[in-house]
Amino acid sequence: GNQTGLHHFSSPSRALESRLAILWSSQAEQELKPELICHLDEGWKATAAEMAALHASQAEIETLISLNEDMADAANSDHAVARINRQFHLCIVDAAGNQFLNHCYHDLSNTLMLLGKTTLDTAQRVQIVCAQHNDIITALLNRDAAQAAQMMRIHMQTSLTHRLKAYRDQH
Repeated sequence: GNQTGLHHFSSPSRALESRLAILWSSQAEQELKPELICHLDEGWKATAAEMAALHASQAEIETLISLNEDMADAANSDHAVARINRQFHLCIVDAAGNQFLNHCYHDLSNTLMLLGKTTLDTAQRVQIVCAQHNDIITALLNRDAAQAAQMMRIHMQTSLTHRLKAYRDQH
């Protein structure tokens, strides 16, 4: 039945909110480690994808499709790809329709910037990312919240591996 799905859905999102709130309050006292930032990033982006699967309008999903096509076309331009990628993730957050997640997006995006350069630095990497974005879009089209969250987690874990490697190579 649908009820269990919705019940199951609301508690992880609440748990995530309280976990983030604790981290937010401790952020002032200590530097957040790169691994921790990325772990948080993955958690709330998965929640956003989950909520977007339930709430996204057809227009929002179509926007995601066209952004992803633009991204594939721009594969040879680092700057364009990074900009489109940010728009793609912001569109998912908007589609989720949750102010708290929106707040997370802007806060964590700024923190992630400190980790340095985007991980979208090769055409091959862009291909992988676009394929993962397509998996997320498919889950949204199917209104499959669990699948959307899972695909977003896989996507974030791949990005995390690249980002941390790049971060360590620089330091």
